[in-house]
Amino acid sequence: MKFIYITVTLLFLLIGKGFSQTKKVTVFSIDTLTAQGVLLDNGWKFRAGDNSQWGKQDYNDSDWEDINPTLDLYYIPKMRGVTIGWLRIRLNI
Repeated sequence: MKFIYITVTLLFLLIGKGFSQTKKVTVFSIDTLTAQGVLLDNGWKFRAGDNSQWGKQDYNDSDWEDINPTLDLYYIPKMRGVTIGWLRIRLNI
């Protein structure tokens, strides 16, 4: 009987870990500043359109597309032809 309890407990732990979702949050960290500055080319997210809710700090932008805004618009198809859009980045200074 003890074996069954241990097996069921382990099964629940393994299943819970297997279906858990990890929230991917990209944070651009800046430790030091050089004379040349810092190129902010990673950690950016983009979404076409305009909504004032997107500017809130706790807004969930996990479904936004990761982009590198330092590239030419030709290489960022999601930004081509867009008249209004939002760029977001999380900074840790």
